[in-house]
Amino acid sequence: MSTITHSPATAEFVSAPEMNGRVLIKYGGTRFPVAPPGVSATSRTLSSSPRHEVRDKYRECYVAALTALTKRFGVTPARLICNQITPGTVRMLTRLTGLAPSAVVVSGHDVEHIGPADIIVGFDRLRRAGQVDGPVAVASSTPYSFGFGLITPPAG
Repeated sequence: MSTITHSPATAEFVSAPEMNGRVLIKYGGTRFPVAPPGVSATSRTLSSSPRHEVRDKYRECYVAALTALTKRFGVTPARLICNQITPGTVRMLTRLTGLAPSAVVVSGHDVEHIGPADIIVGFDRLRRAGQVDGPVAVASSTPYSFGFGLITPPAG
């Protein structure tokens, strides 16, 4: 394991502003706070972007963030906590890190997808299992920014 001489947590994010508007949830914001009668407030409208272009952009951005993180600190993650629960995205992130699926923690399938708190649940699982045994990568995204964080265990 590499010796790390920086703070125990850090991150790198990459934004893809060209994807803004990919998913539109019209109601619930300041412009349209309430859906009209008979219209679901949670309905979503997807742009016509081909699925493979979206997938490729996710991969490109996650690769850039992970590359920047590992280059910046010279550390290869031993484990991955993922706040993505889509099976294809989890497989992609697992491949990008080069980790075995057993080294990846995904909590969304049993506690539902709770957004950023998925990371706290995942880290708690690693801690309780005594598996914070090296640098832990944290993959996360928000429309449309993609990132990897790094949590390092205390020395000694």
